[in-house]
Amino acid sequence: MSQSPAQSPPQPHNRTPPSDVDLTQDYTARAQTLVLQCTLSKDRHELAELRAHLSECLDAQTRLHQQLKHRLVNLENGNKRPRKRPCRNKRTDGVTVKSIDFTLQELEARAHRIGRKYVILCGPFINTGSGNVESFVNTPFDEDYNPQMRFSSNDDIRQGQLCELHNIVSDELAPFLTCSWFAKAFFNGMKSQCSNTHTRLPLRRISYFHRLVREKWYSIWDIPILHGNESSEVDFDEVFRHPMLLKVYAAIIRGVKSATSVMDGTSHLPKANAMQWIFGITNTTPGAIAACAVWVIWLFSADDDFAPVGEETTINYCDQHDKYLSKILEGLRLRQKWAQELFLFWDSHLFPDTNGSRFSDGLSADHEEDREEMNRTSELLSTMPVISDDDGGSGSSSA
Repeated sequence: MSQSPAQSPPQPHNRTPPSDVDLTQDYTARAQTLVLQCTLSKDRHELAELRAHLSECLDAQTRLHQQLKHRLVNLENGNKRPRKRPCRNKRTDGVTVKSIDFTLQELEARAHRIGRKYVILCGPFINTGSGNVESFVNTPFDEDYNPQMRFSSNDDIRQGQLCELHNIVSDELAPFLTCSWFAKAFFNGMKSQCSNTHTRLPLRRISYFHRLVREKWYSIWDIPILHGNESSEVDFDEVFRHPMLLKVYAAIIRGVKSATSVMDGTSHLPKANAMQWIFGITNTTPGAIAACAVWVIWLFSADDDFAPVGEETTINYCDQHDKYLSKILEGLRLRQKWAQELFLFWDSHLFPDTNGSRFSDGLSADHEEDREEMNRTSELLSTMPVISDDDGGSGSSSA
């Protein structure tokens, strides 16, 4: 009796899908044919081979559907490109599929965050001139702009603010700075942050300050709430060192509770959703100091709403912010000691883990004389009496 040659076991079928499929093949009909061939008369090897062919056929059918879908999308996009019509929806102005990996909503959210970051680091106001925010972001850069002349005119102020905006904007938003949707989201972010600060600041008054600030006449510099020694005359060794300014900034970047012990260098660590963590704030900026100065002045004024010009007092907070910022930048540019020590003072209280400041020009908080001066100032001012308007001057509480 002759023996039939031993059948070799079926080799593994190569199921690696090709890059393209044959568009002329009817894979559905082929799959039906393979199913009908699966009968009881087939041995296990034949059934295994039929199963492999059927699996390959079904994979090809799936790839065919995907390939046809991609081809349809490409044809639709190809029909839209040659028209080059202006976008009817201004929200999508400048947004193309090829240039970004984010949706319009994601980009708007990021632009909104840039607006909030600008208020915290640079200031609560922008100079739009006779236009609006969209005209501001579309202002062309002046190649002859001189930072030293930043506050000599409204045009130079806008140029300086544009430089600040470009310095903090993220890479994915840089191509869209002149788009109308960016301007709207950015400005909404600024308003949101100002509203947030307005809500966070406690409505309290320092008894022997608020009546002075409420007067129709007031001085921009000769005001106690700006000075660490509460001087009623400008003293550049003490200006912008009042504890209230530092407490306002701590409340902005970390939350209201963090302001209670900031002068001791033991302010509460920020939570994960605090502005300090979100924006990676590790040091004080000139715009932050100037902004906190006008926030404190507003806090002790008769104005209910924080606006460029106070409705009740007619205080020009925007102009005042620019004057403070101009003096701080001038002091840094001329390497004046009061300006360098100012940032050392702020950072030693708000960011005590940082030895020195990026603006202190090498001064360190470890310098014995600087440390003693800061300790004396902190001890003198940490017990400053603060009362509520509702108390009528009879009680005290911490700011």
